[in-house]
Amino acid sequence: MIFKDPLYKLVSYDLSTVRTDYEINIAGNYIILTTKAFGASVKLERNTNASIKLTYGCKIQGDFNRFYLTNPVVTGRSITLLITTDLLYELKPSGIGEAYDDSEVLNGVGGATYTNHKFLKGPMSMFQITIWDKPAIIKFCSVYGVWSGEEELVANVIYYKNINALWIGIKNKAPTDIARFEFVGYIKTL
Repeated sequence: MIFKDPLYKLVSYDLSTVRTDYEINIAGNYIILTTKAFGASVKLERNTNASIKLTYGCKIQGDFNRFYLTNPVVTGRSITLLITTDLLYELKPSGIGEAYDDSEVLNGVGGATYTNHKFLKGPMSMFQITIWDKPAIIKFCSVYGVWSGEEELVANVIYYKNINALWIGIKNKAPTDIARFEFVGYIKTL
């Protein structure tokens, strides 16, 4: 990744202290976790907003002037976050220097119950997930029919997730809300 100073800050937090909605006054458009998450999560802009679970390598996009960190005590460990106002590199979903062979886009709206969407080109290795308007709940299904646990995604944020899956299930967090979505799945053949 190539970043142009001063568009980014790399900050680390020692996890030997428990934090609940610890306010961090750094503005940006992206938060990228560069280490293991150890159960940490963030809330963008307000501590009343939905919590976003951090995972290694996740890229969270959304305009914010501050964010709030919550983490359990993990003695001897820390997390490092890259906070930036602009990503000045070409996104190659698999990481630096490696590209995917093909991609497929699915979009629509969530419902009160799960709707499952199959990628017709085959299992995907990496996903870019965008949710608009209202929060949604998603889950992934492998080619063997095994579903992952549910993940809550807040609205107006772009998520990146490395997981092998053939199906994605989505539903609105609140049954009466409507969340628009776009899933971009990336295929890597051997």
